[in-house]
Amino acid sequence: FAMSPDGEILVTTMGGRQRPEGDILKLVVDDGTIVVDETPDALEEAIVASAEIGFERFNDNCATCHGRDAVVTMIDLGYNMPDFTDPAYHETRSDDELREILKYGGGRLGVDVAMPPWELLLSDEEIESVVLYLRDQSGGEK
Repeated sequence: FAMSPDGEILVTTMGGRQRPEGDILKLVVDDGTIVVDETPDALEEAIVASAEIGFERFNDNCATCHGRDAVVTMIDLGYNMPDFTDPAYHETRSDDELREILKYGGGRLGVDVAMPPWELLLSDEEIESVVLYLRDQSGGEK
């Protein structure tokens, strides 16, 4: 919250993970009129997949179980979760398989039923970004 020099109360918003743009909003007294904003909406711009976005999404959602410093393991249950950033892992999976595992969960390809589907949390562009990040870690595309 801030006050402008002419006494108006302003509020800033930060946007979200998918759209980091923010806004400066002015608080006004509701006089019953409806204002329609006809300016182009920057939020409608497409998100472009990138390894940078993939790095963020991987660290937010995957690294706990599948990173170099994973803190969650299932080794006590007889299963060692793979390090998705290990180049050796990428010798066994194509980009399409990685997309499918990330989107629909590990059970779909029979790799790990504990791997959840991320399709409801991550957009297709974010899933593609994670694949780009992983391939960046492994040294190339499959």
